[in-house]
Amino acid sequence: MFFNCYRDFEDGTTISALGYDIVLRRRSIGSLQLTSGHLIACDPLSSLETEPFSQAFTPGSYPVSLLVAELRDEERAAYAAIRLGNGEAIRWEVACVQGDGGVLESFEELGYQVESSTGCFMDADTALTLIDYNQIVMPEDNEFDRLVRSQLRKRRKRGPGAATIELGRDLKLPYDDGRNLVVFDAGYGRGVYTTYIGHNENDQIVSVVTDFQVLDFRFPSFSFRGK
Repeated sequence: MFFNCYRDFEDGTTISALGYDIVLRRRSIGSLQLTSGHLIACDPLSSLETEPFSQAFTPGSYPVSLLVAELRDEERAAYAAIRLGNGEAIRWEVACVQGDGGVLESFEELGYQVESSTGCFMDADTALTLIDYNQIVMPEDNEFDRLVRSQLRKRRKRGPGAATIELGRDLKLPYDDGRNLVVFDAGYGRGVYTTYIGHNENDQIVSVVTDFQVLDFRFPSFSFRGK
């Protein structure tokens, strides 16, 4: 039996974990444009070729939040969450990419590799655009890498960095459909982080959450099912 490792915490919730009280802060960090409905979670500075999740989503604009854990002497991004629908998530499944499958033996089997201490959500259209961009620019002229790093650094004055980058507005690429990506500092940095999909009582997808393993929780009131 697996148990859910995420709860839709309210801003300011205080929990007892790791031997002391931790305050969780919910930060709105922008809206993600899903132009094709094929969602990718990856390290945008090292793994743009990551395949999209096999689960399909309805194209549209969706709010993204960062759940920040206020620890004793630092703040860390504990979860990054996309709100996709209404209602409470009562069932969770691992967000699998093409080729994944079978019965999961542990939570750690699936996830994306972070090398640059940065994670993100983006549509597959955005990823393909950035892959093409990286192929035609010289490394010294790569504004994307510089933009991601500078935007995160600028926002770290109030905790973990996060930013929304729009390809047309910020990189001056010829797209007017709003394709973008939402980037954020990933937990304690390098690691492999699993993403989960939450379903409401009508089995509709209501949220997508990446767990950065800052808080080790299991909530037995929610069932968990591998894909």
